[in-house]
Amino acid sequence: MIARMQRTGVQTFRGIVAATDCDPQGQMTMVGWARAVSDALTGALAVLGVDQAVGATGPSLLESEQRIHVIAPVSVGESIEIVSGLVAAEPRELTFAHLVSSVSAFRSSAVARAWTTVAPVGGAEIDQLSPDLIARCERQVLTESEVFGE
Repeated sequence: MIARMQRTGVQTFRGIVAATDCDPQGQMTMVGWARAVSDALTGALAVLGVDQAVGATGPSLLESEQRIHVIAPVSVGESIEIVSGLVAAEPRELTFAHLVSSVSAFRSSAVARAWTTVAPVGGAEIDQLSPDLIARCERQVLTESEVFGE
């Protein structure tokens, strides 16, 4: 049985912004944002019961699109968390929304919103990976407002 995504999504990433993800001024770069969102996507897929372990032929799903809207910069050493939720389940792709927040003992504030779309390798349909995957995913779909807490 797969875990039910709560009506606000699930925490799929938590970490500290590393210097390697920042520019010389200590601000997180787009490469750093992309890495964190990709890590969150792996967690979101795991919640749905999709194993992204790389087999002999590679992963079964690949990220086909990633969009990131940075609301506020984050700096090296800041703690961030990402809450993710499935917002669309189509026969050939799944789309997730991600809310990135800066968290500390003193504050928690949204710093970015992101969306990722994954598709089966070779243009196959999602159900070819697992016969009941789309049906399971459709039961987990949230609205973007639910993920973003609006």
